[in-house]
This record gives sequence, structure tokens and C-alpha cells, in this order.
Amino acid sequence: MNYPRPASPAVVVPVKAFSAAKMRLSDALDHHERSRLAKQLAERVIRSVSHLETLVACDDAEVADWARQMGAGVSWTPGCDLDAAVGKTVALLAERKVARVVVAHSDLADPEGLAELAELDFSPNRVAGVVVVPDLRRDGTNVCSIPSGLGFGFGFGAGSFRRHCGEAHRLAAPLLVLANSALSLDVDTAWDLELARERWAMRPGRLGTAVGGTVQLGSSPAAR
Repeated sequence: MNYPRPASPAVVVPVKAFSAAKMRLSDALDHHERSRLAKQLAERVIRSVSHLETLVACDDAEVADWARQMGAGVSWTPGCDLDAAVGKTVALLAERKVARVVVAHSDLADPEGLAELAELDFSPNRVAGVVVVPDLRRDGTNVCSIPSGLGFGFGFGAGSFRRHCGEAHRLAAPLLVLANSALSLDVDTAWDLELARERWAMRPGRLGTAVGGTVQLGSSPAAR
């Protein structure tokens, strides 16, 4: 039986164990601060798309429990690297006839535009192809929105922006690149963290403030 594809997109957020996250911030934050920051950033990403179906791809029991508490589904991906975990989860959604999948990293400093991007394919200015949001260095990929049945091959990590653009061209899919957007800042390095703190300080009521050596994030509008 053929089922109609639902109009709403789904969001996939890969999340590694909080205790192992943000190692590149070791010079700026201690172990507990890195773990807390990773969890707070991930919470804001999930809350920003709380009205959409969201799956957390993970292989850590604590993260899986956290995701369920946040109201998200869990795609259990033990033994998978990032690319395989995302690919497996997207394939699962494609089997369920979800038309479009948005893959977003869990450490976006300002994810409030994520829902709008997720629904871009269903706006009057319909974008039927691939949407890629590179990081500020135009090296990594922070967000990638694809038609689920496209057969898109993911290649995250250093240089992933070029790889994902190349994959869209290989598949002859229309490509939209959203560079230098709010979604382009992910918190990986001390430089990222400093820039994020500046942005949070300018909008403390919505994004939170930096306090001493730690970061305290405010709740998103969706959480209130």
C-alpha cells in the first residue's frame, strides 16, 4: 500500500555522550562545565523544533533517556560513526514516508531559526533540493536539509561543507547554501565559545549570559 507523505519535515540531531563532548574546549572549561554546556546547547536545539518530529541519534544510554525526557524520539545507533548514525536515521524516516529531513548539530549557539529552515521546503518559495548551512569558517556543515529519498551520502567532519555541496551536485539536486546565518555558529573551540558568549550577552533574556568560566543558557521561547 502506498501512503501519502506527510507535509511536516522531521529533524535529526546526533548527540554524543555529554561526558565525552566538547574536548576541544578543554583549555577553557573543565570536564563538568563542558558536559553541562553540551547538554544545555542540545536542549535548546531540541526545544527550538519541539513542534516537529525530532529524533536524537545516539549510542549513549544517558543521552537516550535525556532525549525521551525532552520529548524527542531516539534512533539507537550503537557502533555507528556520525555519518552512519545520521544515514541510518534518515533511512528510517524515509521508510516512514517523511518527505524531508533536517540534520542539525546539537551545539548550535543560536538555533531559533532551525524550525523556519526545516519548513522552508513547504513555504510558498518551495525549495525541493538540498539546503546546507556551513559553519562560520565554511569548512564544516552545521545544518543539512534534504529530501529523505534522495539517497544523499553524508560526510561530516573537516571539509564537510564542500563534500555535501559536491554530493548535491552529484545527485543533480538543486542546492541552496545559507552562509553567515545565525545557524552558522556552533560551539567547538574557545574562539566559538567567546563569540557565542558575546551573542548571548547581547540578548540575555533569550539566549542567556556567560558567568565566570561557565555558560548559563536561558530557556528558549518554546520552553516557557
